[in-house]
Amino acid sequence: MDKLLQLKSKLPLLYKDASCEHDLTHVLRVAYFAKLIGQKEGADLDILIPAAWLHDIAQRKFTHATTRKTHAVLGANEARKILNEMNFGKVDEICSAIMQHSHSSPTNEKETLEGICLFDADKLDSLSIVAVARHLQLMAIEKNLNIVDACKTYLEAEKEIKLKTITAKGLDVNRSEAIELCERIIRQGTVKD
Repeated sequence: MDKLLQLKSKLPLLYKDASCEHDLTHVLRVAYFAKLIGQKEGADLDILIPAAWLHDIAQRKFTHATTRKTHAVLGANEARKILNEMNFGKVDEICSAIMQHSHSSPTNEKETLEGICLFDADKLDSLSIVAVARHLQLMAIEKNLNIVDACKTYLEAEKEIKLKTITAKGLDVNRSEAIELCERIIRQGTVKD
């Protein structure tokens, strides 16, 4: 079996204990965006696709709050073990891209095109309506926030997201609809005396 197909077949097991916000559906959406961006930007898809599939393997249920700032490095370390066991090629480059995908998990990695494409793909998924639902679910579990406060935290986080590639900036992920949804929830969920 081709190594890429072999790796893809392992994903359900690798993400069986993922946090609700970083589950396999998120990973597959990020891989979809990564491929779109990577093809247009000229990235090496042999690096980018495995990196997209493995970028959040360190995001486990009930540990997300403690791994948020280190998950890119932890994920790269886990990915390295998996890829080395499979005798996968371009392991260093794949792990470097994984380490670059998170602004909350800073590393000293030199920026690469594949890392930039993965960063943008991950951020694009966080700007969609689906991301609002994922965020609300995570905030309810982790911080016991009500829906209004969870929407406020989403809107604050959304303001910080800056896409890097022209391709990602041009992709429509309904960012305005996600913002409007949160604003409507806040308006309708807030009771004034």
